[in-house]
This record gives sequence, C-alpha cells and structure tokens, in this order.
Amino acid sequence: MKASSFASTVLIPAAFKAAAVAAAAASGGELEQCNGIPPQVDMINFLGATLDYGVADHICCHNHRYAEASGYLEQPQVALFDKLDPTKEHIFYDVVCGLPLFIAPRGRSFEEFREESIHHGWPSFRPEEMISENVILHENGRMESKCLTHL
Repeated sequence: MKASSFASTVLIPAAFKAAAVAAAAASGGELEQCNGIPPQVDMINFLGATLDYGVADHICCHNHRYAEASGYLEQPQVALFDKLDPTKEHIFYDVVCGLPLFIAPRGRSFEEFREESIHHGWPSFRPEEMISENVILHENGRMESKCLTHL
C-alpha cells in the first residue's frame, strides 16, 4: 500500500511492495507485481526503504493467510510511523493498481492508529477509514483490494 497525506506521498503495507520493487530494481531484479501488472511509475522509489522483495511479493500477491511478521512496522528499514506526519490524515493506496483503500487516522488520534497497528503487527484500519468500494471483505475476515492484492 502506498500512503499519502493530502500534501505529500509515502508508502505502506499491502505493500511495502513499492519500496521492495525499488530494491529489486537497484539490485538488478525484475520489476514484477501481482497478476503481471507492471509497477506504477510513481511507486518505485519511496521512503528510502530497503525491503525484502520476496517477502513483499509473498504477502501481497501469493498469499491469502499471512501478513508481515510482528514488529515489522518498527524495523529500522521500515519505521513506518516515523515517516508519517502525525498532524495529517494519510491516504493508503494499493501499490499494484493504485486504488485508494484507506484514509487514516480518521475518528481517532495518530497515536491510537500507531498503537493499534503496532499491537497487531501491521497497519490496523477501522471501518470508517476504509474506502469500501475498493476493498473486498471475505466472510472469513480476509481483505483484498478490488485488484486482488492481499491486504
């Protein structure tokens, strides 16, 4: 997922994938995303993160069960909440197809958003933060974007 405030752009989960794609490109790897969709040009280099492309690819594209390991958001190469402006709402996008998925924090403080996310191990969104026309909620609780990217 890519996140942006209404004034600036940053990246986050469903896919730290954009940063991972940048890392793959820097190391001579292929630029490939879910379902054969090429990476979005504006998503190839964000936050200066150096993430594991294989992990991101598995989480976002080849997985319907698992997510990032607990503590992933706080790892130095990710440090998501250090990179977000705590005074603004941020729009979180699907990195594969660019659909806006969530606007957060909404109806809670930035610190509440941060604490819940760190407690769960990945960004934690509330129903009022979801852009429901772009998110598929399965009966078992699994979520995907309309592009079928695992959230």
